[in-house]
Amino acid sequence: MKARRPFIRSGLRCASAGFTLLELMFTVTILGALIVIAVPTFEQMMASRQATSAAQSLAASLRKAQAEATRLNRNVEVLMTSSNPTSANVASAAPTAPSAATAWMVRVQDATSADEFLAGESRERFGAAITTAGNLQSVVFTPMGRVLDLSGGAPVMFATPRIVQFNHAAQSIRFCTYVTPGGSIRVCDSAAAAGTNSACQPRLPTGC
Repeated sequence: MKARRPFIRSGLRCASAGFTLLELMFTVTILGALIVIAVPTFEQMMASRQATSAAQSLAASLRKAQAEATRLNRNVEVLMTSSNPTSANVASAAPTAPSAATAWMVRVQDATSADEFLAGESRERFGAAITTAGNLQSVVFTPMGRVLDLSGGAPVMFATPRIVQFNHAAQSIRFCTYVTPGGSIRVCDSAAAAGTNSACQPRLPTGC
């Protein structure tokens, strides 16, 4: 019968399955550095998304007004306003300078009843940090495809684009929605290089 060989214990210790304190500290330091780098980028990305979403929403409202004017065979107005953009306020909402406006509304010109309310949007839906500025208070689209400025009360033709700026001041971001005298509706990025597809210049000679 073969004798059992004596068990010889190795002098080597088994490797630990956990982390040492030094390894843990190193990992936390790396994670902290990554967070410091990533947070500003994420904040800027979110600010850009909020501003461009607001600008695109206004552009969609302007295009809706343009289409509804033809469909209804009536003048349709888009106005910046401080009123709640609902059918209940369709007759009472007044054009407001974009810097003081909190919303925009699409309605039949000289609307008197709730069914003449066509659309509305609150600026705050796109983030509390988004502010507006510019020179578009109220524009009217006619069934014949003309676009008129109604800011002064009476519809008049205009020679330069009407613009609403959507700003996120903390992140230095600005997108602009504008209407040309010919009725073209566009959104541009003030930070984009002149001549690129999303740039404000040269379409807006003075930028945005």
